Amino acid sequence: TSIDKKFKIIFLLGCKAIPIMIFGVIFVKKSYTVQKYFFVLMIVLGIGGFIFKDGTKKNQLEHPFFGTILIVISLLFDGLLGTAQDKMRTVSRPSALNFMFFVNAYSSLMVLPMLLINNELINSIKFCVNHPLVMGDLAIVVTSGTAGQFFLSSMVSNFGSLPLALVTTTRKFFTVFISSFIFE
Repeated sequence: TSIDKKFKIIFLLGCKAIPIMIFGVIFVKKSYTVQKYFFVLMIVLGIGGFIFKDGTKKNQLEHPFFGTILIVISLLFDGLLGTAQDKMRTVSRPSALNFMFFVNAYSSLMVLPMLLINNELINSIKFCVNHPLVMGDLAIVVTSGTAGQFFLSSMVSNFGSLPLALVTTTRKFFTVFISSFIFE
């Protein structure tokens, strides 16, 4: 079922901390305590144990090859991003607001040209002018997104990428877990 596939994807994404630790050791020369390795292992095994507790039926093992490759690539980039964040954290000690500002600045520089080329910026402004009620919804999305991004930036600048990966993985797991009961 689609719920089984969601749980298996969450398990694979739950392994996000593993490449962050591996790349941290290789590229940043970071060292982790045995306790941290144990905690990461327990989280991955705990999520895996919950997801695979009933065993797997043959039809549940049909994973598209392309999807699996994309998840592996995503995990590799998560590991590289975490390593880069840890390197920035140790070299320049940026605050949460600095992290947040530069992430948004670089994202804007990447997205703005495509918005202009595809005429989406003008279309978005026209839509907002024609439907002013959408501004309240946009305000809610922007406010909650900003709060979430500040939390993530604070986690990276104060604790590093590994605790951030563990917190976000746990949040994703509980989101899928709760939604599977609500929307089943």
